[in-house]
Amino acid sequence: ANRKLQDTVRERTRQIEEERNQVLAYSKELEMLNKQKDQLFINVIHELKTPLAVLNGPFNYLERVNYLPDRDKVKSFSLLASQSLQDIQSLMEGLNQLVNLSKKDRPKPELTPVWLYLFLVQRFNMGKALAHFHGVNLEYRVDVPKGTSYLTAPSYLSVILNNLINNAVKYTPRSRKVVVDAALQNQVCKVVVRDEGPGIPDSFLEKVFDRFFQVPGDGKSGGLGVGLAIVKDYLQQLGGSVTVSSQPGKGAVFTVQ
Repeated sequence: ANRKLQDTVRERTRQIEEERNQVLAYSKELEMLNKQKDQLFINVIHELKTPLAVLNGPFNYLERVNYLPDRDKVKSFSLLASQSLQDIQSLMEGLNQLVNLSKKDRPKPELTPVWLYLFLVQRFNMGKALAHFHGVNLEYRVDVPKGTSYLTAPSYLSVILNNLINNAVKYTPRSRKVVVDAALQNQVCKVVVRDEGPGIPDSFLEKVFDRFFQVPGDGKSGGLGVGLAIVKDYLQQLGGSVTVSSQPGKGAVFTVQ
């Protein structure tokens, strides 16, 4: 009887310990989620403050003067407003992507054929315009036959390419360049994005695809910290992958396929 009682106590003790460990694990996960939520709010507020402040400047100026500014000043105001609205639009796109990323019941990406050469050139030209706006040169090469039909999820692939190029442009100093190479190898689309930014320390390479992670002390903090996490998630949904290599001071190289 004593042995049976000891076995019962031992088993119940084991169960209690397992339940305790589960509670601790849930508690840590909840604490991490709360920190991520707080960081998201901080990032959103930070990202909105700058474009709103820039937009507010010209209006304050116009309120103080009793005459219309000259053409050059109007052009300058227009450029500031355009950049600010673009920043806000990018923020909203990032929030929409984050919402989709958080959905547990989201549908699988719908695959449809696209003319791959034209699709890539259109996206890269959009990236080129963005880079030019920020004083960065973007060069691209597309080694894909022009008549190639490629099965993919166009909306997913657009987000992947846009996020990678935006990230490269963000970290590349003015007058430097971003190079994008795309090729079709064994029916697999491979895209390599190289920037001339500060690079990523080895200790952070495995973390750059984590949600909300931003390399500390890089001088380029901003955004929601979800762009690369979305790239990885969307590629996994499409059965692809993304890797990164970098040397501090020599930029970073992102490869998707």
